[in-house]
Amino acid sequence: MGHLRGNRHGKEPVQIATILKLYTVLQLAEGHRYGYELLKELARMTGKKVSPAQVYPFLKELQASGHIRVESKGERERTVYQLTAKGQEMSASITTRLSHMLDSGIKSRLVQCAHCGCQIYQGAHRERIRGRLLSFCCAACAAAFRKA
Repeated sequence: MGHLRGNRHGKEPVQIATILKLYTVLQLAEGHRYGYELLKELARMTGKKVSPAQVYPFLKELQASGHIRVESKGERERTVYQLTAKGQEMSASITTRLSHMLDSGIKSRLVQCAHCGCQIYQGAHRERIRGRLLSFCCAACAAAFRKA
């Protein structure tokens, strides 16, 4: 997946090389998370059991690099993880890069409705009209095109 921007005082940049690390950063970008809450959400997102040993070392790395702030809150002293301004910049950078990658992959698969011009990713209604095989977003657009 590449690496995140940011240098830990002469150390290597934080690496985002697994989907679990990516999901961790994306979860924290949505707001602060308690450790247990983060583990449960990561398990839901991946569809697999997530071990604390898979997540907490990465959280410590993010904390050491200044990307997250760690606080204890409440009577039970639950640990809360939250992105810092530096972490929010990193998250925005990752999101932008992922968006560009997805756009590239999706744009090459888009077709345009021959009637209304909307973009169709998959499931286009296809009909042969006047000897040409055309794509439509729906049967109603195909019918309207035939009438025109």
